Amino acid sequence: MPNILHSYSWEIQAILIFLATCLIFYIERFTFRRLMNFLNKSTHFWVKAIVLALHYPLMLFIWAQGVTFGLMAMPFSSKLLISRFLDPLHNIIVVIFIGWFILRFIRLSEANFLESSEKRRHDRTTIHAIGRLLRLGAVLVIGLVVLQALGIPVSGLIAFGGGSAIVVGLAAKELLANFFGGMVIFLDQPFKVGDWISSPDKEIEGVVEYIGWRLTRIRSLERRPRYVPNSIFSTIVIENPQRMKHRRIKTNIGIRYEDASKLEAILKDVREYFAACPDIDDNQHQMAHFTEIGDHALIFNIYIFIKKTQLREFREVQEEVFFNIFKIIETHGAQVAYPTQSIHLHQSVKNS
Repeated sequence: MPNILHSYSWEIQAILIFLATCLIFYIERFTFRRLMNFLNKSTHFWVKAIVLALHYPLMLFIWAQGVTFGLMAMPFSSKLLISRFLDPLHNIIVVIFIGWFILRFIRLSEANFLESSEKRRHDRTTIHAIGRLLRLGAVLVIGLVVLQALGIPVSGLIAFGGGSAIVVGLAAKELLANFFGGMVIFLDQPFKVGDWISSPDKEIEGVVEYIGWRLTRIRSLERRPRYVPNSIFSTIVIENPQRMKHRRIKTNIGIRYEDASKLEAILKDVREYFAACPDIDDNQHQMAHFTEIGDHALIFNIYIFIKKTQLREFREVQEEVFFNIFKIIETHGAQVAYPTQSIHLHQSVKNS
């Protein structure tokens, strides 16, 4: 463009460059609106993501190019100024344009995968981790290319960074430990956002709300947020009930000594009830056995696995199981025992 307008004065060149920039900017906005009206009615997400990611970087690129051409048309613009400042500036603008487009495209893709994660059964934590890694890698590459465009030797910078990495590592030992702990969580996935977790080693229990590079936010039973450094998770045991395939009922029930003759029939009916109950997994152990002669009761133990893993559903099934066992005991004319104490008086004591 500067070569075409070289025969005009710099004021006319600046005005024409400004008008041309405005025209191209208007064409871009008009084209964008028409494309979005069409894409909103279709299911072509990736085409829509490319158009959305390109919109704002392209507007910046158009105006930046207009400003660059305007500066090149100024009378004070010499070959030295163009080669030393404007050419590197043009290269940096191109790099920023491409980098901003890539970052926006990554963010839009991540948002799309998160929105459809429930339908497609995508793991939200994995999507977040991949998105962050891609953005981090893009920023690093863009930064290195910009430094190269500014004339800063990247190889020397990398060599200096390798030498200073030891010093930085010692100074930020805990920070790096948390960072790599976050990477381990993203890779191994012992839990994800939305899981209920607990630890027998630490006072950690609650719902995972956020997993970052440095810390994880857990909402406790009291609805208090707890911020746990990621490095801790590599040194403690984590229990994740969300990954359970079954929940277990293991308890003892006692009946009176007076009902000892009825205990065998009661246990038989309890076992038949376990086999017929649809909420009890018949592929797992189902046990109902007379296990102990207690101080005040004959005790039998039940040991079963419930298919429901959600706590509320499990509690409802457990309640139903207990009530049905009590009904079986009552059906046989027996009663559940409770602690009692009998006092036997000798005849001589009675007479006195």
